Amino acid sequence: TENKTGRTITNTHYFIDGGDVGDEYVYSPPVSDSVISTLNSHPLVSLEQNGPLYGEYKITYEMVLPAGSDEKGYARSTNTVTNIIESSIVLRKGSKILEIVTTITNKARDHRTRVCLPTDIYTDFAYAESHFDVVKRSLEVIQPASEAWIENATGAASQKRFIFLSDDQHGLAVFNQGIPEYEVIKEHSACTAYLTLLRS
Repeated sequence: TENKTGRTITNTHYFIDGGDVGDEYVYSPPVSDSVISTLNSHPLVSLEQNGPLYGEYKITYEMVLPAGSDEKGYARSTNTVTNIIESSIVLRKGSKILEIVTTITNKARDHRTRVCLPTDIYTDFAYAESHFDVVKRSLEVIQPASEAWIENATGAASQKRFIFLSDDQHGLAVFNQGIPEYEVIKEHSACTAYLTLLRS
């Protein structure tokens, strides 16, 4: 909640994990994929700092995931491992930025972990920092003809340090360091930003 305006965004900052049997360049889910979410889970939440200048919470998830994929990459394995995801969330006095540092202890193979950031913004475009530019990209995903391109198109795109959404009334920017892949999807009456944290 932004105290000055009362604007509230709910259910933001959860994680999803899906299979990935592609290579270092191309994300490719297995034919029979399973996507695991922390949205309705019960993480451990602890207050680390609560002073006059800043407050900090730590949120710890235990995410049970398939250990990998089968030999042919058709499905995720039935054997499981537990990944630990820890996020330290800091709000400083007078700042409009919510700072989040996420650490993943990864024991799984053949998967992609993303942080999900639902917004209160409904738009047809997203802006992303590129080389010497800020690019405006449509959120519409157009599938190429099968004879023209063998891979399915996705909404995933590249960015350097930030993405930005706006509906001309409100805006939300996500500044980040890490893997330069994001996706923005229209869901119900608003958009959700997905930031890739790990491909393994």
